[in-house]
Amino acid sequence: TADNEERFRLQRREAGTTSWTTVAASLPADTTSHVDSSVSASTSYEYRVRAENAAGNSAFSALASVTTPAGGGGGGSGGTPVVLIGWDFTDGTSKDAVGAPSTENDPAVTPASIVPGSAAQYQSNSVWNADGYPLKDVDGSGLESGNYLSWTVAAPGSTLSLTRVRFGLWHGDNTAGVSLGAELRASTDGFASHVVIPLAPNPGTIARSNGSYGSGTEMDLDLSGIAALQNVSSGVVEFRLYLWGLSTQFKSAGLGKLTADGNGPGLVVEGIVAP
Repeated sequence: TADNEERFRLQRREAGTTSWTTVAASLPADTTSHVDSSVSASTSYEYRVRAENAAGNSAFSALASVTTPAGGGGGGSGGTPVVLIGWDFTDGTSKDAVGAPSTENDPAVTPASIVPGSAAQYQSNSVWNADGYPLKDVDGSGLESGNYLSWTVAAPGSTLSLTRVRFGLWHGDNTAGVSLGAELRASTDGFASHVVIPLAPNPGTIARSNGSYGSGTEMDLDLSGIAALQNVSSGVVEFRLYLWGLSTQFKSAGLGKLTADGNGPGLVVEGIVAP
């Protein structure tokens, strides 16, 4: 129990694994229950929680275990969103994330990799790619058409509805007043057309990730109200995260872990797959 918390952080992992997923990063004080709708059927999970306030964080609680009931098939069929695909950037300071395969895949979804755009330059560096996927020379005053990171959710032969995307976003520029520019787009037709997904918090308010470059500021984005990403008959949605706006020699930015402690994934997409 806690009596001076400002918020709670709830995490989950599949039983028998070591990688934690942050289910809720900021549950209100005095919260005593939470519904986790991003689980798979017939799966055993472990949960832990900690209290947080301005003075620091408590230790994580003892583990609570649960096994979900059987469902109607993969991909959250029957209307329950699940994790469709996710990437857990390997801990350490020498991981090369280029071409790294997705580490979480619903049975209905094709495994995939994160791909840089035609103008994007991967930052292969033992510091910058610690626990993340960095780009270098993230400069310029606005969006450039080929300067992005891309990932795809594909469920061939099925109808796809996306409900949530979560990722860590970070940059390494130590210039006073610097403002990272970012825009997230999604397309169901190979980017013949696209929708823009609002980012929150505002990327321009993100401070430099100092000393733990792979740890990002959490972007937890609700997709359920975006009509173009519901009932996608092709079963394919591509995302592109565009980055710009940095100015020093440390012009690196990219995807990183969702939590500063380096536990859990860096990028997760949730949704429903229907036959």
